[in-house]
Amino acid sequence: MIYCTNCGKQIDDDSKFCPFCGAAVVENEQADVEDNTQQNSPLWDKFVEIRDAKGEKREKYLNFIPDATWTVMKNMRENVLDELKQAYPEEIGNLPYKDVEIILSFFSIAQRDGYIVKLSNRLLKDSRIKKAKDLTVDHLVSRWQRELDMDVEKVTEPEELNILNLISVFDIDQVLEDEKIKELPNKVIESIKTDFYKLTYWGFILALVEEKLQK
Repeated sequence: MIYCTNCGKQIDDDSKFCPFCGAAVVENEQADVEDNTQQNSPLWDKFVEIRDAKGEKREKYLNFIPDATWTVMKNMRENVLDELKQAYPEEIGNLPYKDVEIILSFFSIAQRDGYIVKLSNRLLKDSRIKKAKDLTVDHLVSRWQRELDMDVEKVTEPEELNILNLISVFDIDQVLEDEKIKELPNKVIESIKTDFYKLTYWGFILALVEEKLQK
């Protein structure tokens, strides 16, 4: 069994679409993102451990993510996709449905990966952390917006930022393997790349807010 990157529910290994939320199931999601510059890095190792976890271990890590965070992530990526469609109605509108779903699914992966970077660092510092409780969507969004107004250097450690940049590039390369998507005009591809960086960082900030709310 695998887990849907959009809603987090367990689905069959050979699923093409999630039967619960309808999102496309992205193949090769667990591809190796190892980079020589990240060797001997405890944070990188923990990130890879969580990102590539399977079965019960994967479910344990996914259970760290509160329901409110799942909801906010879903709303964020759908809003970003809607903005992309509005900016390029012809280019995105002419894409087959499955390709649009691939973009949305990779948006979800970008968010989740950003979240995992911060979660990994939290677990390295304190393995006893627990899932944030009594967290509402409105409160989470309010605190998230406040953190976004701060300089990146003030809310990220240098190694966190390096990994965020690395995984953004990897996720972008993965989605551009799709024939239809990589044929889009450069201006559209550049916008998609920007969205990937943005969503990866936003996912990281959501995990940061959870950390601060638990202190």
